This record gives sequence, C-alpha cells and structure tokens, in this order.
Amino acid sequence: MTLAELLKDNYKEGMSLEDVTKALEGIEFPKADPAPATGAGGEPNPMQSYETEKLKAAVSKANAEAAKLKRELQARMSEEERREAERKAKEDEVNEKLAELQRAKIVSDTKAQYLALGYEASLADRAAEAAADNDHGTLFLVQKQHQDALVKKIRAEILKSTPKPNGGSQAVPKDLTREQFANLSYMERLNLFNENPELYKELQGE
Repeated sequence: MTLAELLKDNYKEGMSLEDVTKALEGIEFPKADPAPATGAGGEPNPMQSYETEKLKAAVSKANAEAAKLKRELQARMSEEERREAERKAKEDEVNEKLAELQRAKIVSDTKAQYLALGYEASLADRAAEAAADNDHGTLFLVQKQHQDALVKKIRAEILKSTPKPNGGSQAVPKDLTREQFANLSYMERLNLFNENPELYKELQGE
C-alpha cells in the first residue's frame, strides 16, 4: 500500500511534512478481525489467516512509507534551511564589504574637501571620519580646533611682518638731549618710556 492509497482523498502531490502528519492523524488503521481464525468445525480457517496477515502487512508498509516520507521531508527542509542560511550569510558579507567601500570613498572625498579648506591633515582625517559617521559632536570640535589654529597662525604672521624698532632692544642713553629726543622714532620713544619713564617725561617737557 502506497502513501496515496493510504491517504486516499487526503493525498495531494507535493505534500509537506506538516500536511502528511495532519492527514495521518485522521486515519484509523484497520485492525485484524478478533474472531478466531477457525472454521465452523473448529478447524483453522486459512482464508481468515491470510486476510489478517495481508492486512497487517499493508498497515506496516503504509506506516513505513509514511515514516520514510517524513524523514525525506525533514531532510529536504533542513537542506533548504542550510542553503538559505548560507545565502543569507553571503549576502550579508557582500553588503558589509560594499558598505565599507562606500564609507571609504566618502571619507576620502570629504578629506580632500577639508584639505582644500586649509585643514591640517590630522584634522582633515578626523573631520572626514566624523562626517561619514554623522558624528556632529566630533565634527564641531574639529572645526573649532581648525579655527583656533587658523587664528593662531594669522597672529603669528602679523607679528612676523611687524617691523622691529631700530637698535633692537638697546637701552636709550641716559644723557639723551632734547634735540636727540626729537629725532627719535615712535618705537624708540616707546622704548625710552618703558625703560626710563622719568627721563621720557623730562624730555617731553611734562
């Protein structure tokens, strides 16, 4: 007896394990006739014994086929699940690598933009990383550091370009005359005022 013969109207092509299990639950397997396998005169009834053994064999075969089908369906489902897991893992790996490449491209392009704005290389690196990660806190901090460095640089350039007073830091003579005082430059007079305010006031006529 095949599974189709056993399930009869409940059998369908391509049944899943769950479908087969549910269909088998609704089947009552025939049992052997409890009447003694003997004739009217108490002699053995060969036909009755034959039918009983035939029925037992059919039920046993049907049960074996149902169990086999269950195992095959379970194996097929497990294989499909394994393949699906492998496919998902490969897909995740590809997506992860793609995301890494995209992020690296964004960081590279953004760093070039910050370098073009005059950022130092280290600050440009940090700013580009923060921008790629949407880390606004770090980005604002890096921008402030760049601004502070820029102000410091401008101040240094201004001091560097400022002309130094003639004579450098040489002390102004204490016996300076009013005529000599009148010929001093602004920076020289400032130097005299800082070094000898009393003489400065005297020559200034205060």
